Amino acid sequence: MRKKIPKLILVIILCFSLLLTPVFAQTSSKEAVEIDGRILFEVVGYDLFTAEVRADWIHSQIKAVVESKEKPQITIKTQNKLPIIILNERYLLTVTAKDTSSEIPPQEQAKIWADQITQAIEKAQKERNIYSLDHRFVLTTILLILLVVIHWFLGRIWQRSHSFWLRIFNLDRNNSESKINQILNLGFSCSLLFIRVSLWVIVLLYIANLFPLTRSWSYQIRDRLRDSFTMSLISIGNNSYSLLDFLILVALEIALLILANAIVNFLLSRVLILTQINRGVREAIAIVVKYIFIFIGTVVLLQVWGFDLTSLICLEYNL
Repeated sequence: MRKKIPKLILVIILCFSLLLTPVFAQTSSKEAVEIDGRILFEVVGYDLFTAEVRADWIHSQIKAVVESKEKPQITIKTQNKLPIIILNERYLLTVTAKDTSSEIPPQEQAKIWADQITQAIEKAQKERNIYSLDHRFVLTTILLILLVVIHWFLGRIWQRSHSFWLRIFNLDRNNSESKINQILNLGFSCSLLFIRVSLWVIVLLYIANLFPLTRSWSYQIRDRLRDSFTMSLISIGNNSYSLLDFLILVALEIALLILANAIVNFLLSRVLILTQINRGVREAIAIVVKYIFIFIGTVVLLQVWGFDLTSLICLEYNL
């Protein structure tokens, strides 16, 4: 069993690396304008410039003002009946009818965006203040220390929980040949690794979100993780299922197997032992009960999970 754990760890690390692999998204007619990872608004293509080119230009001009520590001064001019936003005497963007919704005219949208840009620049400059950065570094140090302590504490909790469940199932901790023991060891190892990795990812993303230069990375990783877990992987019938759905199903199925083994141990040690039948018959009855329980439980879990068993019947009928 000990020789299999490193392979399991490698598989989980590979899965996380695949989740972090960039996903090629479909091209969109709109492009978001962001500063320090915070999205301000979206623009579309205008004249000879694509939405991406316009967004990059606006971002570069806003970033230049933030880094120069100049006070943002925004004016709105009109040219060819379209409002033009000027940032610190430099052209920023032209607000077109396509940039706005049908309910808001370009002039009104320009004023809204001008206020958003001013607030975003002032906030970004404030976050780059040396006192604000010192506060964030102190908070980061405290969080990392707490994270290391919790990481160690989780291992202690998992060891005690492991021993508790082994006593519940009347199992020997050193008996590596027992199937239920192997299942428990694998389940506890996987769950502990998953909790620890998830905790580190959450805290590191939070720390990255504290600093302007790394905030956009935290948003990108968060979005990719969310999309990887929630995007549809397979469609059966009218339902589509994501990676998160399959992970939930696997966890429920493992819990069902553990419960089935607990019921078998209870039957053998508390119920069937009171009868006059021999040991072989008792074990046969317990195995039959176990597999019937697993079958019925699996059917119920699939129905609760949202899987329509009739779709398989229809699929087999069509084949």
